[in-house]
Amino acid sequence: MKSLILFLALSFLGLSSFCQNKAIIKNPSDTLPYTYLGLGTGINNYVGIIGVGADVRVYHEFFIRIGAGLGSWGGKLTGGIRYERKYTSGWGYGISYSQCSGLNNYKYDFETVSGTLLITKNVTMDLLKVRTINLTAFHNWVFKKKNKFFYSE
Repeated sequence: MKSLILFLALSFLGLSSFCQNKAIIKNPSDTLPYTYLGLGTGINNYVGIIGVGADVRVYHEFFIRIGAGLGSWGGKLTGGIRYERKYTSGWGYGISYSQCSGLNNYKYDFETVSGTLLITKNVTMDLLKVRTINLTAFHNWVFKKKNKFFYSE
């Protein structure tokens, strides 16, 4: 009985290892999606405090990135490119251009100190439209070969 169980176990191991060698993938990027859609959040994120973004693969490790959302300076639109050093989890770099719409008649309570007194003043501001060029370094993690999570600085 022990010999039969050992024989069956070794047979199944041999079959499963043979089945895994079925397809040879020459270029790993061929198995990855060409478009990534997602939600973003964070301070100085490319989509603002909260928004949506998309990355479209144009050539192997190069992507076009677009994003739109709401930030502390009004609505935010971003377009740029990014480069991933490898297809799996790892570091990448990017450059993008952002435009924030600004806010009119924005009211905020500022705390000021006058001697030993703490005074709160309500201030009305006009936040003008602003444009920025952003350099990005990020680390991404790939889950199940198709999903990504990344942290950027």
